[in-house]
Amino acid sequence: MKTPALSSLTMTDITSFEATEDVSSFLLDNRESLKVLKLKFLEKFTLRDKLHNIVYPIIEQQSQLQLHSLYLRNALSPGVPGWSEAFDFTSIRRFALFEAHIAGNTRSKEVWNMFQRTGQHFESLITNCENDAFVEFVESSQGLEQLILCGALRLISDFPKLNNHFDTLKCLFLPQEAPWEFPFSTNQDVVGIVSNCKQLEQLCITLDYNNQVLLFSFFK
Repeated sequence: MKTPALSSLTMTDITSFEATEDVSSFLLDNRESLKVLKLKFLEKFTLRDKLHNIVYPIIEQQSQLQLHSLYLRNALSPGVPGWSEAFDFTSIRRFALFEAHIAGNTRSKEVWNMFQRTGQHFESLITNCENDAFVEFVESSQGLEQLILCGALRLISDFPKLNNHFDTLKCLFLPQEAPWEFPFSTNQDVVGIVSNCKQLEQLCITLDYNNQVLLFSFFK
């Protein structure tokens, strides 16, 4: 790659310091053209500040990555040092954050707090790190078109209020602890979401087995 100009880079199963150096080299060489970055660290890779090791050359160059999409898995160790120096988050429209360890869910609070302080807006947000700081961020932001939550099942009352996103939401995935009843006319929570989200095209929810059978019988 004598004249690199990658627009998208995906690196999975990162499990060594040498691999982080390779990723750093790719980022540095393609920092002007890169728009999509996907990094997946294996759970067994316990090096502290592994993401910081990757983006440190970018920070040294004082040339933030102007990404459109950023997807991170198991990157929070120990937190978010250097993130704001390496990434221009005002350009990022699609963000995904997954953590396999419980500790990652705790560390993610720093991420959501940072986004709330800076008034960050996303078009797409996908995560399993759904703590109180996440809820506050979603409720304080606006303009989401896609919200996919992948964390532990919980009550619908514990999800963030989506008032600021009613005019823009097109895709909504809300797994929850207590399955919703079908028909939805008897469930005010479901009715409220569906009736207020005028642009909604996809709605993924949790149903118990009997209601699944009843619902899918309508598509025969």
